[in-house]
Amino acid sequence: MKKILLCAFCSILLSGSIPQMQPPNLQHELDALASHGITYRFVDPITIEMKDKLSGNTWRKSLIEPSEATIRAWAASRGIPILEIDPNTIDTTRYRGWYT
Repeated sequence: MKKILLCAFCSILLSGSIPQMQPPNLQHELDALASHGITYRFVDPITIEMKDKLSGNTWRKSLIEPSEATIRAWAASRGIPILEIDPNTIDTTRYRGWYT
C-alpha cells in the first residue's frame, strides 16, 4: 500500500544524492524566471544557480527530489513530526467532480 509522506517545510534546503531526469517543463519555468529578471546557470546537471538582478540575491537549488530517508532525518533533527496518510482510508466523495 502506498502512503503519502507529508512533512511541513521538508522541501526547504533539502537536496537528494541520486541524479534523476529533469522535469519536462523545466525550460518553461526557466523562461518564466528570466522574464522576471532572474538569471540562471547550471552548476552541474542537477544543480541550478539563480540570481535576482534587482536585489542581487543568489541561491542554488537541486533539481532532484530528496529521498524519504533524507526527509525523515531532516524532520527528526528539527523535531518536526511526519504525518503518514493512507489514501485508501480517506473519504474523498466530498470532493467528487472538483478535479479531473
